[in-house]
Amino acid sequence: MIDDIKKVLNEEEDQILIRDTSFSKPYVILSGSFNPFHIGHNKLLTVAERLSGRNGVLELSVLNVDKSKINDSIIMDRISKIPSNFSILLSRNATFLEKAKSNPGAWFVVGFDTALRLFDKKYHKNVDEVFEKYVDLNVKFIVGGRKKNKSFLTLNHLKIPKKIKHIFIDIPEKLFREDISSTDIRNKLR
Repeated sequence: MIDDIKKVLNEEEDQILIRDTSFSKPYVILSGSFNPFHIGHNKLLTVAERLSGRNGVLELSVLNVDKSKINDSIIMDRISKIPSNFSILLSRNATFLEKAKSNPGAWFVVGFDTALRLFDKKYHKNVDEVFEKYVDLNVKFIVGGRKKNKSFLTLNHLKIPKKIKHIFIDIPEKLFREDISSTDIRNKLR
């Protein structure tokens, strides 16, 4: 596994399936830093698998537009804390457009906060153009809700243009609600 990790870190490969538990296409990808992996990740991917009829895979990227690059010891530590029944894709894809280009036809499961960032010009100068590429690449986004303050925000709270609504799928609150985040877990451990 360490050799595969180094291939990604050294830019020899954009992505490598480093743990395969009967993984096959078509698939649904849950991207994250998994710092730490928790029950919310587990349930979000499980519900997305059920809704999509696809196999799930966790994607751990060594690059992230909002975070520092991670090294091989951090990667090994995070992988060691993910239950062994999950397939893991290690990648260098920092943005969802990069992820989509590396995985055309894939579906991505995201939380509300990540879905909101898909429309943020901080990450994409031309959001309309990026969404045209998502459509061309035949990707979809399955969106799980997120508690923010006293509200539970879902896909219905996003203003999505009609021409791209078909690439979004809402996870109803009755199927998925876990008011937990890796940040909250880390903060409690301090």
